[in-house]
Amino acid sequence: MILTALCLLSDEIQDLTDQLAESSRRVVEMEKINKRLEIEKEEFQVKLEDSELTIQQEVQKLQRTQSEISGIKSEHERRLVEKEEELEGIRYVLFLHSPGDAVACVTDSSLVALHALLSCVMCVASCNVIFSSLQSSLIMSILRFFGLPLFVAP
Repeated sequence: MILTALCLLSDEIQDLTDQLAESSRRVVEMEKINKRLEIEKEEFQVKLEDSELTIQQEVQKLQRTQSEISGIKSEHERRLVEKEEELEGIRYVLFLHSPGDAVACVTDSSLVALHALLSCVMCVASCNVIFSSLQSSLIMSILRFFGLPLFVAP
């Protein structure tokens, strides 16, 4: 009976030793997994910080570009307003004053543009084309340029 009890105790000690060894292996495995996960976490943290820095840089680039675009847009709008005012002045001078006064008040660039437009009309007219679509589109462009009402040719 003592022998059987010793045998049972020996078996129980062996089982407990095996369980202890298995638990130790699991602890070592879990420590390895934990260490690997910590390394991955640090790598992801570095990647996250790099991504945030890149995003900040791209946002700054976007803001600079938007600022430049709005500056360019306002400059173009300002220049467009200036040209529209210049055209209004030309229309006023050409239709309300004598031709001598008109030439005195019109700028060189406006005269060059007007001369080029009128030269095109004269060239088309000298070709003896009877109211072709090119002629009609040029005449309509001139009328729109000076803000005159459109008319129907005979």
